[in-house]
Amino acid sequence: MKALSVQSPAKAERPAEAALQRIHPLRPMLELVSAVCAWIVDALTTFMVGVIRIGPIPSHVAFVMDGNRRYARRFGLDVSKGHAEGADTLEQTLDWCLKLGVKTVTVFAFSTENFSRNKEREVDPIMQLCADKFKKFASHSELIEKHNIAVRVYGKLHLLPRSVQNAAALATKMTQNNANATLNVCMPYTSREEITDAIQRLVAAVEDGVLNEDDISEEVLEAVFWTGGVSGPLDILVRTSGEVRLSDFMMWQASKSCQIHFLKIMWPDFTFWHMLPALLQYQANFICLSKSRRQYENESDFLLSRETETLDTETIKRVDRVKAFLAVDTKHRLNQALNLVESCEQGKSGKVA
Repeated sequence: MKALSVQSPAKAERPAEAALQRIHPLRPMLELVSAVCAWIVDALTTFMVGVIRIGPIPSHVAFVMDGNRRYARRFGLDVSKGHAEGADTLEQTLDWCLKLGVKTVTVFAFSTENFSRNKEREVDPIMQLCADKFKKFASHSELIEKHNIAVRVYGKLHLLPRSVQNAAALATKMTQNNANATLNVCMPYTSREEITDAIQRLVAAVEDGVLNEDDISEEVLEAVFWTGGVSGPLDILVRTSGEVRLSDFMMWQASKSCQIHFLKIMWPDFTFWHMLPALLQYQANFICLSKSRRQYENESDFLLSRETETLDTETIKRVDRVKAFLAVDTKHRLNQALNLVESCEQGKSGKVA
């Protein structure tokens, strides 16, 4: 088996730990022990990733990254520092997810309802953090290059500060041709808004004569979700912090053939080892989950993935019509982000002139 290099889930030293080491007379010994422990954990992680890869791997995994504020309070830090630690955890999590073979990772970065929080102390720092991360992704960071990741940002983007809109659009543009994996960042997002937007687009398509009323089905509705289409069905959803609720995140997608796990760990502390039980459970239940998904699709008359030889002439026309609409709809949503980048660039050049 080919060895895989996996970043150790051990976190950078916490502020409280750093302070202890500065004053402790045995600091060199503590640092040595810490380095040895980190090496052992890294070796064990690499070994377990190889073991897990032998079995079926989930294609689409989602995370509700909760607990950043409580983590910050636990260490006596400013809330913004907790979110910064959480952003670092996201990159580490994305790294080992893609090394496992996961193709799509979707994260709940910011709910529309979070705008009601303290603007100066929390909302503004989160927005700045997101803008910085998107710029990092747009500059083809080591993580993006290593896994050939396409970044997509979904939600009510017009509610974001212009700086975040620009950075998100730039990350989308600069990674649009990456085809190995996808990172979906949902912000500002709620599942209700995603479903409502999908219904409105389908209604408009029928009114414009692009689709017929009988073209609309559960399968087509799922395909026009912000997180639909290329993302595929959701296999595992994980929420950290101990909260046992979805908080209006991917409620439709998580309602069938999806394993949902609520973990008591805070998001900045989340590692591969906390995800391992969910992965093992997925592999143990893979046959049953696959059978349940196929049965559901057959009962719901899913047509888009069927071989055309099994369909009659009228149904083939219907499928072709729907696929043509979905292709245009997907391209239109991507172009909206690219057009935002172009408008920003034109605005800058206009100012210079």
